[in-house]
Amino acid sequence: MADAVLHTSHRKEKTESLLRKALWGVIAVLLLFSIGEMVFHFFIAPKVFIRSIQIKTNLELAENDILQLAGLKRNEYYFFIDTVAIEQKLQSHPLVKDAIVEKVFPDGLRLTLLGREPLFVSFAKDGLKSVPLVIDESGVLYKRGLPQKQTSLPVFSGVSFNSQSVGEQMPSQLIPVFSELGSIKRKDPALFNLISEIRVLSTTSGGYELLLYPVSFPVKVRIGKKINSSLLRALFFGLHFMQQEGVLNEVDEIDFRTGEFVYRTK
Repeated sequence: MADAVLHTSHRKEKTESLLRKALWGVIAVLLLFSIGEMVFHFFIAPKVFIRSIQIKTNLELAENDILQLAGLKRNEYYFFIDTVAIEQKLQSHPLVKDAIVEKVFPDGLRLTLLGREPLFVSFAKDGLKSVPLVIDESGVLYKRGLPQKQTSLPVFSGVSFNSQSVGEQMPSQLIPVFSELGSIKRKDPALFNLISEIRVLSTTSGGYELLLYPVSFPVKVRIGKKINSSLLRALFFGLHFMQQEGVLNEVDEIDFRTGEFVYRTK
């Protein structure tokens, strides 16, 4: 009986000894980790500079302008770079639709900027002059003047702006219209290019309706609040048929809000 008690006591002491050693081992590892982290933050990180900055973009902006917009200098510390804050600064520019900032270990930074694509042009008042403002599919007026690569854009009218409206967005109820038209332009540009102008008309109930002016047909068409590719195909097919029948020249306006052609003669 005494031998059993001594044996149990010996095992307990051995287990406690192993636990103490393991605990001291954990403490030592944590201490070494803390020391290593302090050495890194105080001696290594402050000496690691950004040595290369890659810029990928379709924007017509100079590299120095992009760096200035991002708030970056040539002597930035790699480990202190706040990528989210830089993205927000870049996205604040009207021309920038989206921006991604990535660290490239050990001393690089990659900036990817996606520019806005022109969808419509609107006109703002600047004294006695009219100034073109370019609009993208998000409904953002992002540029004064027509883009160099695409001077022929359909007109979006009926909403008033001034020449200082760059960076503003169209009224919220019109954003789905721009989104749908942007989708049509990407998927079926030939169909989109048949649009000459879309005008917003206010209704007595405080809402709005859209009036569409086709490129090749001398008529205006009321289409209601919504627009999509199916509606446009049906509309242009009907206009083509009316032109072939010699009816269209006598028509002033077509009401296509119900999906049927109801027209008023001149």
